[in-house]
Amino acid sequence: AKSYFGNLGPATGAVELAATLIALKQRTLPATLNYQTPDPECPVNVLAVNSPIENLNAMVINQSLTGQIASLLITGN
Repeated sequence: AKSYFGNLGPATGAVELAATLIALKQRTLPATLNYQTPDPECPVNVLAVNSPIENLNAMVINQSLTGQIASLLITGN
């Protein structure tokens, strides 16, 4: 979701959680905005188009600038 919103500072966790819940409800992972040409030397799996999902489990992880980290596991049906 970061390609859609950028860095929202303290609101990032809430927005990413909302985006994750919407993706699970729609059973679709959103594509990365402005992604056009993959770099063959970059091993990161980037979605160029929306992708359907069957596994309704997700983990949202957020980290503050001072090092605190929070993680939330979500499962849907």
